[in-house]
Amino acid sequence: MSPHYEFKGLIKGMTYDPLAGAIYFTLSDNEVSKTHEIDEGVYVDVDANKRLVGIELIRRNALIEVRNAFRIIARRFHRPQLVKIPEALKKELAPLCGSVYAAPRAHASV
Repeated sequence: MSPHYEFKGLIKGMTYDPLAGAIYFTLSDNEVSKTHEIDEGVYVDVDANKRLVGIELIRRNALIEVRNAFRIIARRFHRPQLVKIPEALKKELAPLCGSVYAAPRAHASV
């Protein structure tokens, strides 16, 4: 699945790789300079100026808690509007994230 979404200029696209269990959110067309692991299974791509280019969520043994991942990234990159993305794409994310998406648990502050 590779639908394209515009969410208030934040998301340029979203792709899902069922073989890897990965969801990728494209935030910018800038060239990726570096990838940082933010949490287990949560990666962010940044450009040469350390601006967000994309966010990748990879499921391992358990499903990723999408809301918490976006909260962590929003705090770290000072982009509070990012916390609204999972709710805005709830319908599209639910089949990919299962019941964990619907019932987030508390996550340690970063």
